[in-house]
Amino acid sequence: MQLKEQLFQTTQARFGCAPDQCDDHQLYEALLILTRNMAQNRPAPKGERKLYYFSAEFLMGKLLSNNLLALGLHDEVRALLADLGRDLGVIESMEPEPSLGNGGLGRLAACFLDSIAALGLPGDGVGLNYHYGLFRQKFDHNRQTEVPDPWMEADSWLIPTGMSFDVPFGGFDLKAVLYDIAIPGANNQYANRDPRLDMTVLHNGSNWLGRQLATYQGGGNNPTSSALYSRTSYYMCKFMGDYTGGSREYNGNSPHPWAVLRYAEVLLNYAEAQNEFLDAPDQSVYDCLIELRKRAGIEPGDDNLYGLKYPMSQGEMRDVIRNERRIEMAFEEQRFYDIRRWKVAGDIFENPVRGLTITNRDGVLNFAENEVLNVKWDDRRYLFPIPYSEVLKNSNMVQNPKW
Repeated sequence: MQLKEQLFQTTQARFGCAPDQCDDHQLYEALLILTRNMAQNRPAPKGERKLYYFSAEFLMGKLLSNNLLALGLHDEVRALLADLGRDLGVIESMEPEPSLGNGGLGRLAACFLDSIAALGLPGDGVGLNYHYGLFRQKFDHNRQTEVPDPWMEADSWLIPTGMSFDVPFGGFDLKAVLYDIAIPGANNQYANRDPRLDMTVLHNGSNWLGRQLATYQGGGNNPTSSALYSRTSYYMCKFMGDYTGGSREYNGNSPHPWAVLRYAEVLLNYAEAQNEFLDAPDQSVYDCLIELRKRAGIEPGDDNLYGLKYPMSQGEMRDVIRNERRIEMAFEEQRFYDIRRWKVAGDIFENPVRGLTITNRDGVLNFAENEVLNVKWDDRRYLFPIPYSEVLKNSNMVQNPKW
């Protein structure tokens, strides 16, 4: 679903109006909800070990701008708001700064979290959620004083976990309620993504035969030469064995069993048919998608919906099912026939096939989208032509349109 449509749905659900009818603060709340959900729905990196960084304070700073940049949405959101006659800088100024830290140590702790996320490492920051801020400073009669800073609003970056603990404190118990704040990795196109990305393609930094791939321009797996390597910076790894380590020798002549029909397709076919049959998706449609996403390694979340929204209209679920099919059945010779039977091939082919051009400047990677292939679509391809020999056999046989 396009960002413009997501923003529209968010403002409609939250305020009952379109984005162009919202005031600046309503647009800020809508962008916060949208960005927070995107960051939260990215699967957390997994590994054999996990780092926990304990600190009494985290000086995170305002998160809307940082998260839009980390998610690669900043320019798109700026342009989208400009079309509405709004300024992203003004919208960003609406955000109260999370008052969870003050000073160098708090900023250092926040930088560690940004680095952990950017590198795609499994790790969490653990601190105190100061309801009235660590403190806010002001001058009173030329003297510096500290006052409470009630920074929490009805909608904030805090994500309830549903967990709490009773903590003994000075002769009585305090109820400690746990919240999360999602920190998406900046300048890392691959961190916190659907696990099926790494099951489908190899990318810059992927492990293959005991080493990390370098698919940036001039890298070992995409050298700058007359030879044609990857125009997208990706290589396919679906259907291959687990050759991430160096203990197995890759043999390109190894036989690969071909799955004619996978159970995943059965689930997707049922979900699609049931959603189209009903006025709105029932639980069985959700169960099919949840089973797929659970198997893929997506986190269940606090609501055990594995990143799915509830409730959804028939149209919303249709978009979700089609996207799920695109991801799950990638490279399995399904996509071309799917977009034909959905009669959306014309819309799909309006956009070019895109890839990434990655450059490495002094160890800092820069990612830029590039156009790899433009293909024109002809609506006659929605139907195959009837063989001419068959047309000759029957004078009543009418050739399919435009053939």
